[in-house]
Amino acid sequence: MKLACETYVWEMLGPDWHGTPEQLLDYVAEAGYEGIEYTTTMLGRFFSSPKEFANEVTQRGLKFCCLAFGTPSGFTDPGALKADLEIAQQAVSFLTHFPGAQLEPGTANHPQTEQNWKRKIDNAITFYNKVSQLAARSQITVCVHPNSGDHSLLKTAEQYRYLMQNL
Repeated sequence: MKLACETYVWEMLGPDWHGTPEQLLDYVAEAGYEGIEYTTTMLGRFFSSPKEFANEVTQRGLKFCCLAFGTPSGFTDPGALKADLEIAQQAVSFLTHFPGAQLEPGTANHPQTEQNWKRKIDNAITFYNKVSQLAARSQITVCVHPNSGDHSLLKTAEQYRYLMQNL
């Protein structure tokens, strides 16, 4: 069994986190993990410097496994699709420097989870499917990371089934 660590646990600290991406790599390597998943938020300046980040990962004997990301729209606003896809394209470009690493868009989020949930999830499904097409051109696997947090549109078995049937 090989274990990797994700950086979201530090991201949840919000403004209370004052560390650097390099420190996270150090913590994960020192803890004995073999790999790491980063969010675009926690990558900071490295999101636009994948070669430099690859060097940092390699220096610590880690494998970069996955890049997770969200967008301000929560993937649910059709008016933000173009901007959301630009972030996804940057993420795909970043991952071309890490063979075998996966791309992980987060869950469909919206502050009003009960109103028109199916339409909002449909918007997210459109986004996820377009991201999969973008990533496939670079042989990158996409794994949707659904969860049932406060603003998630995925809270019931029906909603999860709907997502899975339409991806």
